[in-house]
Amino acid sequence: MEIPLPVFLLIEAVPDPEQTEALNRYLAKVPTVFQTYGAVTVASYDIASQLRSAKMNNSAQVQGEPVSRGIAVISFPDRESILALFNAPAYQALVPDRDLAFKQVAFYIGSEPL
Repeated sequence: MEIPLPVFLLIEAVPDPEQTEALNRYLAKVPTVFQTYGAVTVASYDIASQLRSAKMNNSAQVQGEPVSRGIAVISFPDRESILALFNAPAYQALVPDRDLAFKQVAFYIGSEPL
């Protein structure tokens, strides 16, 4: 019997510091909705700086730039569960707060290579 591999939802989000009430409302409700579709949080990170390579004098120098964003890795049983989540009325009801709470948010679906 083949064991199905989990599928991961990676979320990169830049919070809007002027919308803390919307952020708090969204974060209070979203875990329960995600769990309904089999979500298990694997990791979450607060990102404080981003490294970029800049070519100077024919040598690459790495520079750190301050940023404020979060990254979360969430496991799901399958891709269909992720798609069902985003189309569910319970999640759609959270979208107005999500869109206020974050200046930018990106969702990526991926899996571990075999």
